Amino acid sequence: GQATLFEAAGGGGVVAVKALRPSFRRADPGADESLRRESALLRATRHPNVVRHLGFGETAAPAREPYLLLERLYGHDLRALLDERGALPFAAAFAVAGDVAAALAHVHRAGIVHLDVKPENVFVHLDGGVARAKLLDFGVAHRIHDEPPAGSAGTPLY
Repeated sequence: GQATLFEAAGGGGVVAVKALRPSFRRADPGADESLRRESALLRATRHPNVVRHLGFGETAAPAREPYLLLERLYGHDLRALLDERGALPFAAAFAVAGDVAAALAHVHRAGIVHLDVKPENVFVHLDGGVARAKLLDFGVAHRIHDEPPAGSAGTPLY
């Protein structure tokens, strides 16, 4: 809803570019700062089961639209897989759950609460022929000792 993902190629290979939708930027004056916060949180969460942060930038003036550079993943989000195939076989479900648990344990040790774990934010991709799950979208995540962002889905318990 709030952002669009693009694929871009350059000297460093293929990346994903996450840019906020213009309608969202107009409707929410804090949207740009939210993307900056997401960038900072992703930089602090380097883990094989968390989407890899590659950079942050802004388009040229006068627009100065912020964007995130993320690793390009190949596969599907868990919601699309479940909708297409139904329930996963036990071994696959166990592997995905283990990957998500590892990602969450890592981000929690870094003092971050994701606040939006759902099948749409779990991406199942091929890594050397092995299916792996990665946690995506830290748009409403926050540091444990900070106030949750306005409009976050729930109140964390800690």
